[in-house]
Amino acid sequence: MTVHVHIERLVLDGLADPPDRAVVQAALSAELSRLLGARGLGPELAGGAARARLDAGSISVVPGNPALLGHAIASAVHRGMAR
Repeated sequence: MTVHVHIERLVLDGLADPPDRAVVQAALSAELSRLLGARGLGPELAGGAARARLDAGSISVVPGNPALLGHAIASAVHRGMAR
């Protein structure tokens, strides 16, 4: 099965503009791909449904580690997709 995920806009409330935006983006993409490959989608999305908006909840941020931020965002997005 092929899954296409399009994130048009990512809102990070309370976080200044990440200086290493490309690192965050690459880590998010790689980790979300890994999670989807290992754990799949939730029942609603597995049937081919789309969501216009997804609330991924909150995450903990470790200052100065953009790759870890990308991984945390990917995990939160995946949790939101699995509901």
